[in-house]
Amino acid sequence: MNKKDKAFFKDVINVSSCDPVYDSKGNIANWKVIVECSNVNGFRAPNVRGGWLVLWVQTLDENQKALHRLTYVFKDGLFGRGAEHAWQFRINMLGQMAKRHNENTK
Repeated sequence: MNKKDKAFFKDVINVSSCDPVYDSKGNIANWKVIVECSNVNGFRAPNVRGGWLVLWVQTLDENQKALHRLTYVFKDGLFGRGAEHAWQFRINMLGQMAKRHNENTK
């Protein structure tokens, strides 16, 4: 993920685990990661290596602030390497959370 895409996820609140998505035969077809953000710059989904955005939900919390829940899916398979890409994406998002936490504690 490049710097422009990292700036897209300005305020990451929560990142889910890498969850498998099974096909009708019971094989792992995709890997899913859900990211919750309080601030999203623009309405452009960043290009994530090996994955794509499947769902973008915006809700309001009790303080009427927008919360964005973005669901990314990474294709698994012979050359898809979905688990690897999903795990790396999750690590990048956890890094964004740590960076925000460090900036808030200064």
